[in-house]
Amino acid sequence: MSEAAAGGTPAAGDQPGGTPAGGQPNANQPGQQPGQQPAGQQPAGEVKPDAGSEPGSEPQVKPVKYEATGNVGLDMALEFIGGLGIKPDDPAMLAAEAGDFAQLEALMRGLGDKAKGYERFLALGKDAYGKFAEEQKAKAQAAKDAIFNVVGGEERWKAVQEWAKANAEDGEREAVNAALQSGDIVSRAVAFYLNHRFTQATGTVVEPAERVARPDAGGKPSGGNAPLSPREYASEVSALRTRLGSKFEGSKEYAQLQARRRAYRG
Repeated sequence: MSEAAAGGTPAAGDQPGGTPAGGQPNANQPGQQPGQQPAGQQPAGEVKPDAGSEPGSEPQVKPVKYEATGNVGLDMALEFIGGLGIKPDDPAMLAAEAGDFAQLEALMRGLGDKAKGYERFLALGKDAYGKFAEEQKAKAQAAKDAIFNVVGGEERWKAVQEWAKANAEDGEREAVNAALQSGDIVSRAVAFYLNHRFTQATGTVVEPAERVARPDAGGKPSGGNAPLSPREYASEVSALRTRLGSKFEGSKEYAQLQARRRAYRG
């Protein structure tokens, strides 16, 4: 019997070792290793990572929002810095707040193209800081001048401060320092009080250029025009005698003390 009659010849369309016509395809394609996924296909249940999280890719920069300061130039600089992801508590920013911009400049320079044009914004920040520093310096000097006027000059205030440091208690010292740093009428009132205490303790008197009403004045004249109780009068006369010696009785200051004693209605 011939091979054709016995069915030994492969049917049309079959390939040696291939898939029979109409049968299940092989798990592997030609040139594919066992267990390997077909080219272009993704394993079931596996999600391909985003391009931004591929190994070696740069992380996304999260912008930081700074509060507006009201200074246009400074706000522009802070917006640029925040866009680079630099936070307010970054060491470079903390140094810049103290007036040292070297670290911030080095940091932005190291970012390359991401911080392109940083020089202009850094200049805006430096300019804003310079103006702010000058304003704070002027305010501090004005507060000092106001205290000098109250106590009778800078040298007098230095003496009052030394006396207060040596005689004030810890809790009192903290409260006094906080009041003096306020820079308003409270600081002048505290300076007036310390100067008065210093005068009582040492007997040294300096006529202030400016007077501040005492909280307990009750509408009466303050400072050198206030009425004197017998005890206060004796203290003032003793201090005047120490300062002027035997000539104190004929002085204008003694006449003023007598007038203040007569005005007392206690």
